Amino acid sequence: MGIRRFFVSPVESGELCLAASVLAESGDIVYPKLDEDKDMIPFDAVVKDMLDYMGLGCRACSSSEDAKAAMVKWGTGNGKRGIGYPCEFFGSDTDGEKTFEEFYTATDEKDETKFVNLGVVKNAKRRPVSEVEDIFAELHRVFDKEGATKDDVVEVLKEYLPNFSHISKGKSLDGRM
Repeated sequence: MGIRRFFVSPVESGELCLAASVLAESGDIVYPKLDEDKDMIPFDAVVKDMLDYMGLGCRACSSSEDAKAAMVKWGTGNGKRGIGYPCEFFGSDTDGEKTFEEFYTATDEKDETKFVNLGVVKNAKRRPVSEVEDIFAELHRVFDKEGATKDDVVEVLKEYLPNFSHISKGKSLDGRM
């Protein structure tokens, strides 16, 4: 709840890649011009639509305990008819979650006039291959270290990605159920 994302179909993503490779200049980053209010879809709506499409329906549960109990019942076949697939919808409270995604930053030079349905980031920073290799080498050093943590990885990424902002809340999605 609260998490929203833009979704494109496989055909739309293929069209975007094709358009970018044919129409854009080398180094441009092409993104779809979408309306935040109309085109961003809440995750809970995606889940409900998917379950409806699969013929399962959705049973909203008020807690993890309720969802687990309903899942046991659903898994035995006793709950599959009529109650829907058990789902717990909750607010964003785990590491790394952002309420929405962005295609560009405030410092990017963008052109939204060249194409009707596409925007273009013009000044995307290009890194030399040697710098990218250095990033990977540093990440390998972190991963090879005994006791490496997510915070160690975040620190490496912050060095190389100036706009990187990891949200750490001390919880992961793995721990939700």
